[in-house]
Amino acid sequence: MGIIHGGASSGCRYGYFSNFNSIVLNLVNQVSFCPGETYTIDAGGGKDNYLWNTGDTTQTLSVSNEGVYWVSVTKENCIGSDTVYVSILPEPIINLGNDSTYCNGPVLLDAKNMGTKYLWNTGDSAQTVSVCKSGSYSVTIDNGLCKKNSKVEITIKDYKTFPSLQNIFTPNGDGINDLLDLGTFAADEHDVKIYSRWGNLVFQTTDENNNWDGKIKDKLADIGTYYIILKYKSFCTNNEFITKKGFVTLLR
Repeated sequence: MGIIHGGASSGCRYGYFSNFNSIVLNLVNQVSFCPGETYTIDAGGGKDNYLWNTGDTTQTLSVSNEGVYWVSVTKENCIGSDTVYVSILPEPIINLGNDSTYCNGPVLLDAKNMGTKYLWNTGDSAQTVSVCKSGSYSVTIDNGLCKKNSKVEITIKDYKTFPSLQNIFTPNGDGINDLLDLGTFAADEHDVKIYSRWGNLVFQTTDENNNWDGKIKDKLADIGTYYIILKYKSFCTNNEFITKKGFVTLLR
């Protein structure tokens, strides 16, 4: 916030076109500031009356918009007026885009506004920043006149187009390879079916974290080869089901 002061009056002088004596205010002719800031114009103390073109009747006037502001003052037989021209400086225009979800990183964010100064919340000071993790990203730009900041929420989902299917697992209770791991991936809908060599359904789940422990109705499954059908869909498959098929050998 800035303050513009009117000059102190050293008495009245005779006006050129009236019979009234004049008060010299000597306000600053023109001021500029950044959007969102305010300036206070001060017509000086010791006057009997103040009248601004805004209708205010106070000694000072706080302004935040561009325009022409004038004040008229009186003191006994003295009158005076002065004008201040207020302009708003240009600020950087930032468009980091809307909050978005991406299938895989990294994602390149561009603050544009070439030739200015940048400060990202990542600590980077370049025009662009490459992000690999989900989170809120913001940048402050200084164009030498004004500063402006903007932020965007980025969600990066690490989808694997085809999760890997394990070839062998050994559910023998030794804590090593006891579960059939279907791979780490994210899906909005998930369905796994495992069949015996004779075509019998031995395991089914729609929970991607529910891995087969090698049992069928709490009983140990036979050693041998089993057939897997994995179906899933997600944001990154355009919500269309992807099917993955394969075989796994159960050993103990």
